[in-house]
Amino acid sequence: MKILNYIIPIILFASCNTPNTDEQDEKILETKSTKNAEKEENYFVPFKKSNPVKLIIPGEHLGYKMESFNEKNQAIFTNIEQNEKWIAIYVDTSSFYARIEHLIWDTTKNFTIQSDTTIQPLFYIQGLDNILQNGSGVSFSWQDYNSHKPLKWSYSNSKFTILNSLDSNCNKIANYKYGSINSEVDLTIFKAFDDKLLDAMLLSEEHTVRLLWTGDLNGDNEPDFLIGLNTHHEEAKIELILSNKVNGNKEWKRFARFHLWV
Repeated sequence: MKILNYIIPIILFASCNTPNTDEQDEKILETKSTKNAEKEENYFVPFKKSNPVKLIIPGEHLGYKMESFNEKNQAIFTNIEQNEKWIAIYVDTSSFYARIEHLIWDTTKNFTIQSDTTIQPLFYIQGLDNILQNGSGVSFSWQDYNSHKPLKWSYSNSKFTILNSLDSNCNKIANYKYGSINSEVDLTIFKAFDDKLLDAMLLSEEHTVRLLWTGDLNGDNEPDFLIGLNTHHEEAKIELILSNKVNGNKEWKRFARFHLWV
């Protein structure tokens, strides 16, 4: 079994733990509702941009490695400092909430990264110009990947799916292509497709896209992605992929990657 099938349910479970009665944690859950997300979708987290963009997956890891990507899509090694300010992204099944936190990490018990609240975010990010305070989003689990069916979700009243660009199924819905992602594995985004075509597809293990979460982080009304990359080793690689509009054209680029060993 590939390591991502093991690590992804752990990541998603950590982000959805039931909080205690702590007043601060109750406020986090309250603002994560879809209704509130719609009300405050134009509000951004007041955070000063830094370079490069960084990504962290919380939890207890045997080791880690952080990378950012430059304009040429080349990986650059990055790191963290104790007590840095990061933006934590908390998610549930239909929305997300972002807030600024001081990052806490401990090396006495492997390498443990955690929030100072009783519930844990799905991920931390740093270095972006704009991040919405809250909004709609969709998370997926290992059960979704094991079905070997294309993942599909709704965003802004439209249906989306994402496929490995090498998968022959892309040809069946080529007319619905919406965009592409140049990652370690090239991916294709489709929009407003025919459900019957998608339901009839069967994906191989090699071409299964392990999409952990999607939502509009940067407020440009386009989906952003947190994607797990396939690996046969005791390592999970997770990439943050964001939409970017240049001269009216849409593109999706990977901004950061986090490696973790279990």
